[in-house]
Amino acid sequence: SGSCELKTCWKSAPDFRRVGEALKERFQYAVLVDQSSVGNGARFMFSNMVGLRREPFERDLIYYERSPNFCEKDASVGFPGTTGRKCNKTSFGVDGCASLCCGRGYNVMKERRTDRCNCRF
Repeated sequence: SGSCELKTCWKSAPDFRRVGEALKERFQYAVLVDQSSVGNGARFMFSNMVGLRREPFERDLIYYERSPNFCEKDASVGFPGTTGRKCNKTSFGVDGCASLCCGRGYNVMKERRTDRCNCRF
């Protein structure tokens, strides 16, 4: 008699870490779009973060406006910058000195405190 074969196909997302790594690499080489040539028939020229001028590839990330510098004060939008903020010397996160101090360096403050704890012996 006969045999029956069943085949099921589905799409699945790739490993999350691989997606993150691919996006990070594309971000590092994202291409800035020069919008001054829009509408005048001129060929678009692009510049990436490493300073090379080239046209983007199909899979490139592109952007048309530089991100603001969050390290510096910007009174026009009420942003105080990061100067004078406390940072965590041992953290590699957003509260870490490497991130908050924006390469300007930082002062280390040591503090010795004595607190009353109302202990009874």
